[in-house]
Amino acid sequence: MSRVLYSVSLACARHVRLTFLAWALALCALAMAAVQTGFDNYTDSLRVPGAESQDASDALAEEFPALDKGEAVVVVRDPDGPIPDDPDAVEAIRSTVAELEAFSLVDSVEDPVTSQGRAGTASDDLSTIIVSVRYEVGFDELTAAQFTSLEEMIEPLREAGLEAEIGGPLAAFEAGNVSGGAAEMIGIGAALVILFLAFGSVVASGVPVVTAVVGIVSGILLVTVASGFVDFPNVSKIVAIMLGLGTGIDYALFVLVRYRQELAGGADRVRAAAQATATSGHAVVFAGSTVVASMLGLYFTGVPTLAMMGAAASLTVATAVVAAVTLLPAILAALGPKVNRWRLGRREPGAEPPAGRGGWGRWIGRVDRRPWTFAALGTLLLVVVALPVLSLRLGLPDDGTKEPGTSARESYDMITEEFAVGLNGPLLAVVRGPGAEAVAEDLAAAAEDLGSVEGAAPPQVNEAGDAAVVAVVATTGPGDQRTADLVHELRGEVVPGVEAGHPGAEILVGGHTATLIDLSDTVSARLAVFILAVVAISIVLLAAMFRSVLLPLKAAVLNLLSVGAAYGVIVAVFQWGWGAGLLDLQPGLPVVSYVPLFLFAILFGLSMDYEVFLMSRVREEYRGPGDSHRALVAGVSSTARVITSAALIMICVFLAFVPNPEVAVKMIAVGLATAVLLDVTVIRMLLVPAAMSILGDRAWWWPFGGRRAAPAEPAPAAERAADGSLTH
Repeated sequence: MSRVLYSVSLACARHVRLTFLAWALALCALAMAAVQTGFDNYTDSLRVPGAESQDASDALAEEFPALDKGEAVVVVRDPDGPIPDDPDAVEAIRSTVAELEAFSLVDSVEDPVTSQGRAGTASDDLSTIIVSVRYEVGFDELTAAQFTSLEEMIEPLREAGLEAEIGGPLAAFEAGNVSGGAAEMIGIGAALVILFLAFGSVVASGVPVVTAVVGIVSGILLVTVASGFVDFPNVSKIVAIMLGLGTGIDYALFVLVRYRQELAGGADRVRAAAQATATSGHAVVFAGSTVVASMLGLYFTGVPTLAMMGAAASLTVATAVVAAVTLLPAILAALGPKVNRWRLGRREPGAEPPAGRGGWGRWIGRVDRRPWTFAALGTLLLVVVALPVLSLRLGLPDDGTKEPGTSARESYDMITEEFAVGLNGPLLAVVRGPGAEAVAEDLAAAAEDLGSVEGAAPPQVNEAGDAAVVAVVATTGPGDQRTADLVHELRGEVVPGVEAGHPGAEILVGGHTATLIDLSDTVSARLAVFILAVVAISIVLLAAMFRSVLLPLKAAVLNLLSVGAAYGVIVAVFQWGWGAGLLDLQPGLPVVSYVPLFLFAILFGLSMDYEVFLMSRVREEYRGPGDSHRALVAGVSSTARVITSAALIMICVFLAFVPNPEVAVKMIAVGLATAVLLDVTVIRMLLVPAAMSILGDRAWWWPFGGRRAAPAEPAPAAERAADGSLTH
């Protein structure tokens, strides 16, 4: 791999203009393809194959095609009183309904103000109505464009003095619309500050950011083009940008640090770029490949939504890696020594204490002398932080947890205040078989006898009379655990009882709320298997790279500790409510069902960045004199600054996405930032040195072909003298 990287990067460094031209042409081609595809093809459809809710959805599509179409809910409230008593309000509603009906994708509009109205969509005091907008296409074909169009069409209602908000599943696209570019700009700004403080050079601090931005733009354009052929969840774009930005800057940083070392050692600009890519780039490719493999592993969860989220993130990480090993060498070769221009202070690059000396060297030496003590302290700290995970409760927060002021939250609150909280996500029971109407009526009666049911609507029956739909409204919100308990009670007790009284009848409990509950159950059932698979794959990959049995096992155990601690922080913040006020969230939220699984896939890949970068250096030190303790002190101390700077950049990038109104994005951002913080402090600077000291020479034991460290590209002798020169 190192030889391949050396050849590729050498070609890019020798042909700078050609490399720049190739990247420019690729970006132009992707941009044109993305324009043709459209930038708002992201959907918020959700399928859980094999779940009862999915069977109910398929049955609904077969028996009631009209009801299976995408639907948006617009909640309208007149603050001055009953809507029928306000002529201006009535006229505004009629005008808006007419405009909606004329919209190309809208099939029908139902509201209680016109003759098309239906019962149950007006509040008791007639001050609030629910307008149902049914589209001609299924929900999986709706995109953020429909949310934007609907927002524009209901604006006249607001101008008339009415409160009008979009609710239901379509409101999920609001998170993508309001995200803007603020998070990305904050993350880039923080990265520039950290890089400038680390390198002390304006030019050097800008190089990783430029490389990362090109990689991200390429990745997002690829995702956009692909969205014209496959369905990417709306939130996947935000997560892909967050992950791509953090990894892209880090990957470029690793290569840049090595490049400065090569220059300080006397290498010419072209050879220095190639050598830096062959060494640090090897770790970048390995780490990036692990992230991509972990993300693509989400396919095996059997949930298409998670699989496509992983695919989107994989594309941005992959393009970040490609940019780091092709575009970056060309940039570095073009700059040469000018990469150190506009320095802060007079200190020359490379003027660092020899590896093993300085503050980091003294600290690692202290850990090396008392490894068992520091190992116990570090392990105890992570275990304590991880303890909240014992009360982990998975679920999917409803719109009542969104930030105040968002359309989803406002519509949710109006429905709760004027109707019933359960109406925000009613359950839909599909009945098939002879005498479907009678079966549905018995089901509705049985459901209404439950204390957790607010009510059940009269059944809707198809023309053949062999299928019916019953809407059941719970007394609790869609994200409440008691609603999940109700779904399980209906399926486990009520439905079997009704079916027993009607031989040949089939009843399926579904609806969007039931789908979310089934997603949580599916993820819970497959989380342990997924974790074991990712851990096993990472152990095999690390063993192949380092030719060691114990190093991969050590890495797996420590990574599990850091991920567990990140889970603990998420539970404490979001579920227990510690610091929830700072995030403008209500306490007691369930952890979004797919977040632990998604986080694990990301974190186990990200942890490879630092593991590979650190252990590669330790291995280089070890393969000479074969002194494991000297190699540990020299290797860890010489990489401490670059790992710390890289981690600080990632943490700032991830935290920049915390203000996003989507709860899942907040959880992912907090979890990633926490895990990286713990990884770079407790893991890399405490537990790894302690574990390596305890293992000693046994760390490099390899029974397949002898005890030896894995081969690597030889580094120039001058590099040793410049080792550790991250700062100016």
